[in-house]
Amino acid sequence: MNKKVAFFTIPSQSIYVTLNALQSSQFQKNFYRSMMKITIKIGGGFMAWNMKDYPTSMKNLDTLVKKKAIEIANALLADDYPEDRAIPIAISQAEKWYNEASEKEKATFKQTANPQKDDSHHKDKNATKLLDADVNVKYSGDMWEVFSTGAKRASDTFDKKEDAIARGRKIAANKKSTLKIYKQDGTLQTSYDYSEEK
Repeated sequence: MNKKVAFFTIPSQSIYVTLNALQSSQFQKNFYRSMMKITIKIGGGFMAWNMKDYPTSMKNLDTLVKKKAIEIANALLADDYPEDRAIPIAISQAEKWYNEASEKEKATFKQTANPQKDDSHHKDKNATKLLDADVNVKYSGDMWEVFSTGAKRASDTFDKKEDAIARGRKIAANKKSTLKIYKQDGTLQTSYDYSEEK
């Protein structure tokens, strides 16, 4: 029996391919009469990006925004978000963080280690459920809240309904989900389906 091992690296995964070929004199004469077993083992634990290797859509971001976006995107990938959805969500959340963070928070984050491809992330069991969940804009406690159905808390709160709707539209478009906008009395006003938009 002859055993050959090959190692391949592709973005965000390492694949080990082991080929076991049953060899005999007959094998050398006729390849199709031999048996071949291919076992593919996917190695896990690797994140997709770092500060030197990141999506092109992050190229022109401020360095600190890019660092935060990579950190968020890697965490989303660990939660099984598809890459094409994780990237815009991460960029949007990183820009929001940058605009709302204090100078002290930015300075502290700047000093933290840059995200690495092999950083470990806690996997959120509810994350993939929230990925496809509807986005809601509702009035609660003198504020307009933006939240995904099933989320434990609102992702954003606003004084003005228009601001909450704008944020809800952006989140729903990034997630390719439905935005539901409610009146102040709690009844559904309208909804928009972003699942088909490119």
